[in-house]
Amino acid sequence: MSLYRDQAIVLRTQKLGEADRIITLFTKEHGRIKAVAKGVRRTKSRFGARLEPASYVDLQLYTGRTFDTITQVVSIENYGDVLSSDYQSWTVASAILEAAERFTQAEHEPALQQYLLVSGSLKALAEKVDELIVGGGIANTFMLAKGLPIGKSLAEPDLIKEAREIMEIMEKRGAHVPIPEDVVVANELSPLARANRVAADQVADDDMILDIGPKTAARLSTMLAHAGTIVWNGPLGVFEIDQFGGGTKMLAAAIAHSPAFSIAGGGDTLAAIAKYGIENQVDYISTGGGAFLEFLEGKTLPAFAVLAERAKD
Repeated sequence: MSLYRDQAIVLRTQKLGEADRIITLFTKEHGRIKAVAKGVRRTKSRFGARLEPASYVDLQLYTGRTFDTITQVVSIENYGDVLSSDYQSWTVASAILEAAERFTQAEHEPALQQYLLVSGSLKALAEKVDELIVGGGIANTFMLAKGLPIGKSLAEPDLIKEAREIMEIMEKRGAHVPIPEDVVVANELSPLARANRVAADQVADDDMILDIGPKTAARLSTMLAHAGTIVWNGPLGVFEIDQFGGGTKMLAAAIAHSPAFSIAGGGDTLAAIAKYGIENQVDYISTGGGAFLEFLEGKTLPAFAVLAERAKD
């Protein structure tokens, strides 16, 4: 048996026998894993309270045949404790944890970008997000939740309930998740495909939604113009094909001209920034993705540390 250390977000727990639990973890270096925490259901457990859903922990494990075993746990941040005091925030956090477990690949497959996104999202949620703009396949899921047709577009029907809960929570806070009012569709995903703009409620059964429409893009641009901070992670359509890149192009222009402090990261996002030539109009760009999401977590990046030291001189 070999020992290893890692940082992780606790996704889920389940009972095992009289005193143990199986903990589903989303780790930084080893992806999603299931591990046994022995004796944590006993009142005298050394670290049972540190292994609750949405907890951010540093832990030591040793490998096993079926499950790895947790031997040490140090709490980094108990997001669950903060979020569980507010029903609305906890509902959104639960949806994030469930989505993370569903969308990760096989166990022990590293998924650093997804891990950092989940941990950063929980931190941002704990500190309250003002507005949430969704695009691509995620937007299609929210359209389904609103009863809108999406044809044969990419979506996650199993998460419709969670999408509705998130929209309700945002509305109760005086915010909202903007749903597309018009979209760009085609019968196939191809550079030769003909792009058609239709109202969101007029998507045909054989249509694929490949971009947002100009009305929706204009509405989102107005929101960005009044933002204080913008975090951009992901395009709004299949921007690599020009006829399906209008939404992402307008979003890029809106971010470039917004007075807000703008942060961008992720491979597709960087490709869009390069394509539309706004590199010099985004305040912070992470070329690797990981550093960008660590910034969201609140960690001090090396360059920022140097600037802070120089500012003291």
